[in-house]
Formats: sequence, structure tokens, C-alpha cells
Amino acid sequence: TIFRDETVEHKKDVVLEDELSWKSGTLYFHDETLSEVITRMSDYYDKPILIMNNRLRDLRVSGSFETRDIQGFLEALKELSDIKVEENESGSIILF
Repeated sequence: TIFRDETVEHKKDVVLEDELSWKSGTLYFHDETLSEVITRMSDYYDKPILIMNNRLRDLRVSGSFETRDIQGFLEALKELSDIKVEENESGSIILF
């Protein structure tokens, strides 16, 4: 986007089907940080998901995840990298 004051803002390419996929219960991610993925996925779970290892925040993620399947999402994260997942006594999901 180019504004009147001649500044330029680069917007990430958006695939309309991906942006609307949440309506069918699936979210698609294309080379997004784990931090961004967790932020979006957290909207669908009643448990907070916390990243305790700063190294993981910038990990790049691509894939599709069912919004109703938190266990499938967490299993996919474990396979993605050397990510450990635990649930603490308060019910929060901890990634480290």
C-alpha cells in the first residue's frame, strides 16, 4: 500500500480461503512464527498456551490445524521441532 505522504507499507500476501477457513474449523499458517500461531490458536482453547523458551518464539511454522483439536495441534508442535509440552497445575499449556 502506498500512502499520500509517499510512505510504503508492505502487506503480507493474503489467501482469502485461508483467512476465511476459521469458519470451517481449520486455521492455515504459511511461514509464520510460533508466537503468531499460538496467538491465533489460543483464541479457540479455554487454556492459555505459554511459550517459556524464547528460542521457540521465532520458530517458523507452516501447516493447517483443526481449531477443535488441541491435542492434535500440540502433537504436531512436538513433531515440528524439539518442543516439549506440559500442562501445569493451573491448566496452562507450557511449551519449552
